[in-house]
Amino acid sequence: MAGTVINNFDIQKMVCIDVEKGMLERAGSFCDNEKVEFLQCDVRKLSYQEIFDVVTAIQINHYFKRYDRMATIKKCYNALKDDGIYISFENFAPGSEECTKLYLERWMQFQIANGKSKEEALLHIGRYGRDYFPVTIPESIELLKECGFRMVEILWVSYMQVEILARK
Repeated sequence: MAGTVINNFDIQKMVCIDVEKGMLERAGSFCDNEKVEFLQCDVRKLSYQEIFDVVTAIQINHYFKRYDRMATIKKCYNALKDDGIYISFENFAPGSEECTKLYLERWMQFQIANGKSKEEALLHIGRYGRDYFPVTIPESIELLKECGFRMVEILWVSYMQVEILARK
């Protein structure tokens, strides 16, 4: 993603952050540009204050329970300049247990159809509510507003994933 952005937009500086060194090394192998900094850290410990025009959080927040999710979103909010844009892409929780079962079954069948064994797919599905903690779309919107974002809109939804745009 970093390489695509750097090559297609007038970016002065980009900071890519991940807690996993391997993820940063992989990203760096796709983007060798002096404008891009790869930083290994926990997003909950960011110290940036009002320096970015855009902050993205891609598949991060659903790994946190409410308190840490709020702390993470607030760190991203603080890193944005006034009128800055925050884009979040996350797994979300459906509004009912019945729909959750339907979505998870569909996700399991997709994995099997694309080469995972049934056991591997079941292990992956079993992470829901144990290793990652999605919230409903209305809860996501409310959290963003609680963190101070003045405008929050859904950009895209498909199955159990949502992309949300927010403006500081």
